[in-house]
Amino acid sequence: FDELSKFALDDEEPRVRAGALSLLWECQDPHLINKFIQMMEEDSDEIVRAQAASTLAQFVYMGEVEELPEATLHMVEDHLLATLSRDRSALVQRRALEALGFSSRQEVPTLILRAYTSNDPAWIASALFAMGRSADPAWGQHVVRMLDHPDFDVQLEAVRAAGELEVEEAREPLLNMLEEGIEDEEVRMAAIWSLSQIGGEGVQQALERLLAETEDDDEAAFIEDALDNLSF
Repeated sequence: FDELSKFALDDEEPRVRAGALSLLWECQDPHLINKFIQMMEEDSDEIVRAQAASTLAQFVYMGEVEELPEATLHMVEDHLLATLSRDRSALVQRRALEALGFSSRQEVPTLILRAYTSNDPAWIASALFAMGRSADPAWGQHVVRMLDHPDFDVQLEAVRAAGELEVEEAREPLLNMLEEGIEDEEVRMAAIWSLSQIGGEGVQQALERLLAETEDDDEAAFIEDALDNLSF
C-alpha cells in the first residue's frame, strides 16, 4: 500500500495523513525523508507531526547501520533535534526523542537522561523507549529501576527496554513479576518476550511452565515464539 499511502500524505483530513504515515513506517525510500521532515515541522495537526517524527526513526536507524549516507543521517538528526527543542507540542517533542533513540549523536544521551529524570510519566516512558533503541548497556540500571513503576506506560516501556538491551539484572525482577502474576496482558506479554531476549538461568523453565498452564491458544502461540527466540 506504499503508493496509496504516499498519495494520502497530502489529504485534507489529518487522520488520513497520520494513517498514511503509519503505513509508511517500513517504507525505506529516502526520497520520502524531506516530505516527512516537512510534515513534522509544518503540519497544523500535532498527531500528524508526531507520527512524522516517529516515521523518521527508521532513517536514523538506517543511517546508523550505514544504509544511508552520513550527510543524510545528520540532516535527519538535526531536524529531529530542532523539533525536540522547538515544537509547541509535548507529544511531538517526545516522538522526536524516541526517534533519536537510534542515534549515536553525543547530544542524545543527555536529552534522554533529562526526560528520564523529569517528574512526567509520559516523558519517562519516552526516555525508556529511546533507551531501548540505543543498544547502550549503560542504561541498564535506569531501566531496572522503573520495572515496578506505578504508571502503566512507564512500566511497560521499562519491561520492553530491558529485553531490547538484554539487561541481565532485569531477569530476576521479570521472573518474579511473572511468578506473582501480571494482571495487564500487554505488560505480561512484554515480560515474556523480554525474558526470551535476556535468557539465562530459570527463563526456559519459567516459560515452559507458563506454556503448560495457559488455556489461551493465542498466548500459547506467543510463548512458543518466545521459547524459539530464547533458543535462537
